[in-house]
Amino acid sequence: MISKITSREARKWIYAVCLAAVPLLVFYGVISEDAAPLWVAMIGAILAPTMALTHLTPKEPVDE
Repeated sequence: MISKITSREARKWIYAVCLAAVPLLVFYGVISEDAAPLWVAMIGAILAPTMALTHLTPKEPVDE
């Protein structure tokens, strides 16, 4: 299930939906227009790195 959520296409969809939701939230008065850029920055600061970290390859053990 996680691999489906973190697939390339799913990540593109998640980013698009999150960023499209911000103007809608402003329009409906859930967040203020002044706060919208902060929400976009938060999405970028939390969601993008989290999704990227799910694609790191595990460290290979080093034989010493």
